[in-house]
Amino acid sequence: MVSDYECPLCKAEYLSRRYHDCSLFWIADCVTCKVPMVVLEEHKADAPQWIVDEMLQVCKGTFDMDKYDIDFTNKTIHDHYHFHLRPKKEEETTADEEQPEE
Repeated sequence: MVSDYECPLCKAEYLSRRYHDCSLFWIADCVTCKVPMVVLEEHKADAPQWIVDEMLQVCKGTFDMDKYDIDFTNKTIHDHYHFHLRPKKEEETTADEEQPEE
């Protein structure tokens, strides 16, 4: 039986900025989340660890990873391996830190 399902990551066009593109994976801004997304080129739910390691190395060379958290949770597309780089939230300051010392 042939499915009518078309994976949005498999048919992903250059709708947003691409940061990296190779035969193993690509990195582009997610059109939904507006954050960098790292996508396995092949349609598989899991990626071999050596490819994940390569993905992370390219991320470190492309982005200031001190400013991002890696989000491995796939909320809508579960059958095509990918992850998002979400900007770290600003540290909340406490009331004590906001008051000047006397």
